Amino acid sequence: MAATGRRANPLAWRQDGRPLPSAARRHCGCMHRSDTSRNRPVVPEGIATMSLELAGQTVCATVLVVDDDPDQVTAMSAVLAKEGMLVLPAYNGPECLRRVREQPVDVVVLDLVMPGMDGFEVCSTLKADLCCRSIPVILLTARDTPETRSAGARAGVDEFLAKPVSARHLVSRIMARVGTLRKVREKTPVVGS
Repeated sequence: MAATGRRANPLAWRQDGRPLPSAARRHCGCMHRSDTSRNRPVVPEGIATMSLELAGQTVCATVLVVDDDPDQVTAMSAVLAKEGMLVLPAYNGPECLRRVREQPVDVVVLDLVMPGMDGFEVCSTLKADLCCRSIPVILLTARDTPETRSAGARAGVDEFLAKPVSARHLVSRIMARVGTLRKVREKTPVVGS
């Protein structure tokens, strides 16, 4: 490691020691540049959906999992990581909003009932932000009623999943949203070019 003179960071370097390529910026430009001086993960600029190599595995999607129950976050993270997804945990609304601005994500999986900011408020805030509005939000709720769905639609929720949700169904819905997002990003002109 010392011989190559590069920083130890699994997200910035391939297994063979070559740096990951930079990608064109395809969003509004709010994504923060990597900051290796603070030992934060170095992520190539651009689309979160580009394939990254992490500990020898290709990451197919970056998913922000938001739930105030740490056990739920751990369980979902284990399932999604097994499917090749990079999982970023958040345990409340403000942490979700901070994380989504620090690192690009492909999908936000959001619990509805949380203390402070509930899932509707978090989703409304994300969808009001030009940098975040194209990120699909999947809302997990035990309250799957017409009223909840209506309130979610007003907040900008892209998809509802009723709890308990099977691991297979969760993964399939995330991958469907990632596929749609990739198509949208491919059609979006590159900012700053």
